[in-house]
Amino acid sequence: MSERETSAALAQHAAELHGASGSGPIARPRRRRAWRVVGWLTGMASIGVVFGLVIVAALRYVDGPAEARPAVLGQQASTTPTPPSAATGNLAGLFVQLSYPGTFDSIVQLKNDPQALEQYNLGSKNNYKHQIAVNVRPLASGQLSDDASYRLRQNQPDIYSPSSELVGGEAAIIMAKADGAEQTLFWAHAGRILTVSITSSDPKDDIAAMMKTIKTSARWRQ
Repeated sequence: MSERETSAALAQHAAELHGASGSGPIARPRRRRAWRVVGWLTGMASIGVVFGLVIVAALRYVDGPAEARPAVLGQQASTTPTPPSAATGNLAGLFVQLSYPGTFDSIVQLKNDPQALEQYNLGSKNNYKHQIAVNVRPLASGQLSDDASYRLRQNQPDIYSPSSELVGGEAAIIMAKADGAEQTLFWAHAGRILTVSITSSDPKDDIAAMMKTIKTSARWRQ
């Protein structure tokens, strides 16, 4: 064999060996490793899907029942006027008698007005923000405009608004303050005047309803 033939034979043998390295036993470990990597990735993806489904189911369980729960009422303070208690108290004085809302559970007879024939102050033990002042004074003329307390309000039309009422079958006037914090009843009868003034800084109080209790029950006793 010549030198050229020998070189060609060696080259062909090397090529056969090179081709065998890509498809024979040497290539099998690489394929196994590749399949292991693919299997590992597939398994991790499956675990991720299952884990995601568990989280979604848990969120649905947590959020679902909350939608069906009834709203809890009364947790926030309300500024809606609170009507007077169904129970009422009764004041029976020397000249007048009347009923008043039961929320006023404290009554004191006063003598700080030298002109007063009768004077009372009604309050609440648990609420210092409102009170009722009851006063009976002489009014010889029978004219409301001759009463200093009435005239004081009459001269402030931008603050007080009068309304005509019938109390005990007789004419009377209620002066209502523009800010809703006061209503005062003026009722002249037989040379005297009854003044009942309700004041409050409590936004829950319905002063008009309180006054209704008083004006529908007030009576002169003499």
